[in-house]
Amino acid sequence: MKIRAMLLSVTIAMSGASTELMSGAVSAEVASKAQSNRQQDITELRSDFQVGLDAQHVDVAIKYMAKAIAPDDPAWNEKNPRWATVSALVGKHLHEDATVAFAGESAIAQSWEHAIGLSLSNNDIDTLLAFFRSDLGRRYLELQNAIDDLVIEERFRVATNGVGTASAAAAASRRRVLDLWMSVIMIRGTMAPHASATIVAMIYTSFDKHGLGPELELLSRRFSADLDGFEIFAKSAAVSAVLDTVRRMPNDSNASNTAEFFSSELKRHGQEWQAAYSSP
Repeated sequence: MKIRAMLLSVTIAMSGASTELMSGAVSAEVASKAQSNRQQDITELRSDFQVGLDAQHVDVAIKYMAKAIAPDDPAWNEKNPRWATVSALVGKHLHEDATVAFAGESAIAQSWEHAIGLSLSNNDIDTLLAFFRSDLGRRYLELQNAIDDLVIEERFRVATNGVGTASAAAAASRRRVLDLWMSVIMIRGTMAPHASATIVAMIYTSFDKHGLGPELELLSRRFSADLDGFEIFAKSAAVSAVLDTVRRMPNDSNASNTAEFFSSELKRHGQEWQAAYSSP
C-alpha cells in the first residue's frame, strides 16, 4: 500500500509539473504573440505619421520630369503620342533609384518605432490607432497624402517674386490646412517656438509663391466637415506624447532630400529620356 501511495503521489507530482510546464509554454507563446502584434501596431502607427514614406510620392514628379526634357516644345504634353512611353521610362527610373536614394529612411523608421515603443503607453498607441483606423482618420491620411503630393509639385513650379493677393479669408483657410499637415505639426511640437514659427512662415510663403494657394483652398473645401475633428486630434494628449518622444530623438543624418534626388535623376537619365522623346 505504501508503494502504491508513493507511486500515486509521484504520478500526481509529475502531472502537476507537466501542467505547469505546459501552462508556462502557453503563457510564453501568448506573450510572444502579443509582443509581435504590438510591433505591427507600432509599424502601422509609424506609417500613419508619414515617417519613411518619401519614396511613395515620386510618381507626382513624373509629368514634370518628362516635361523638363523638352520645355520649349508646346506640343510636348499628355496628348503627344510619345508622352506615355517617355513617362513610363521616367517612372521606371525614379522607382528603381528611389529604392537606393531613400534607403536611409529605413534606419529612420526603425529608430522612430524603437523610440515610440519604449515611450508611449499602450493606451496612447491604442488611442492613436483607433483614430487612424476610423473614417475620420482615413480622411486625415488622405489630406496628408494630398499635401505631400503638393510639396513634390512645389519643387517643379517656378516661384514668383512676390506673394499672392489672396483675401484674408482665403489666406486663413490655406494656413488652417497647412497647420494640419503632419510636417508642420512635428515642427511646431518638437522645435523651439521662435525657430518653428520662422520655418512654418517660410512654408506658408513658399506655397504661396509657387502658386499652390488655390490647391490648399480646394483641400479646405474638400475636408471642410472634417477640419474641426482633425484639429482636435492634432491637439490630443496622444499626439503630444508622440511629439515629446520625437523631440528627445537625435537628429538623423539619414533624412532624404527629394530636391537633390530629382535633380540627380535628370542628370543621370536625361540623355536616355531625350532619346526616347526624339525617337520616331
